[in-house]
This record gives sequence, C-alpha cells and structure tokens, in this order.
Amino acid sequence: MEVPPAMKKKSTKKKTDEEPTQWERRLKRDVHYNMRLLEAMKPFMDTFMTSQKA
Repeated sequence: MEVPPAMKKKSTKKKTDEEPTQWERRLKRDVHYNMRLLEAMKPFMDTFMTSQKA
C-alpha cells in the first residue's frame, strides 16, 4: 500500500518583488480617473469662481 505524498502548506511569506498589490493598482487607477475628471471640470470651476467674485 502506497502512502500519499504530504501536502505542502501554502507559503505566507511577504512578496519580495516590487510588484504592486491589487489594492495599490486599484488606488492608482481610481486616482488617475479622478484627476482626469477634475482637469475636465477646472475651466467650469474657474468660471464659476470669477462670476461669484463680481
């Protein structure tokens, strides 16, 4: 009768490479999207602020 090989435990070591984690990629994507949105809104915000001063 053969003995099945022992199952190896999953490694819990921290990654040593500098590849970004999932939440870092998501954060970078969200920040990039928000910056593009704000850049598109800036002319309208400037116009609004100048009209409020007058």
